[in-house]
Amino acid sequence: GGIFLYPRQSYILISIIRRLVSNLTNGQERLRICETGFGAGHSAALFLAASTKVEVVTFDKFDRAYQMPAFHSLQSSFGDDRIKSVAGDTCKTVPGFFSRTEEPRCDFVHGSSFCSSDLLDLTKATKPNGVITATAMENLFDKSVYFGHDGQWRNLRFEGCVARTTCWKEEKKELEKSYVFAKKGITMEHHFCIGLSTGQCSYHKAAFTNNTLMLNFDDQCSGLGRVDVPV
Repeated sequence: GGIFLYPRQSYILISIIRRLVSNLTNGQERLRICETGFGAGHSAALFLAASTKVEVVTFDKFDRAYQMPAFHSLQSSFGDDRIKSVAGDTCKTVPGFFSRTEEPRCDFVHGSSFCSSDLLDLTKATKPNGVITATAMENLFDKSVYFGHDGQWRNLRFEGCVARTTCWKEEKKELEKSYVFAKKGITMEHHFCIGLSTGQCSYHKAAFTNNTLMLNFDDQCSGLGRVDVPV
């Protein structure tokens, strides 16, 4: 679903992004956020508005009529140099884009597409201790893209790619209109998780260093619908 439907996740992600920005070191001028699933641009706008030191690389098919106008609107509002689009099937474009050794790694990634490998590929492009997150889903046992027994998050944990996973339950929300992923009138109470990249599953391990801030989610977001981690 769209992040505009998830106020708790939005608040937590913004809090984390701003803390990461405040701790930029070693001459790094910007925090690089990489996302799949531009959609109508809600998550990209949220990330860009969090700080002038945020830049976004967004992957999507961009095959819907409203998408490129939305993307250009964000460029106009936040600057051409702060948001970059990569069009095509994210199962192919994400690994293709980050297989280039000269491409900077991500500090923070957000998966939100129907690709069954996008979060795995984004994690490979993330710095050690970089933040890994994905769109909220109906439950953490969901058999779809991100969570559940065969989901990407389970695979990331099993392979040692992500650590310190923390999960939350989103606030209940009744939909006032229909969307691609849900119909008007239903009540959603979705879940989402956040973790940190270990740096063990990367395209270019030699490019990584271990001097990134280690976030403490307990300090950041305690008492906000925390749930156990079954994924």
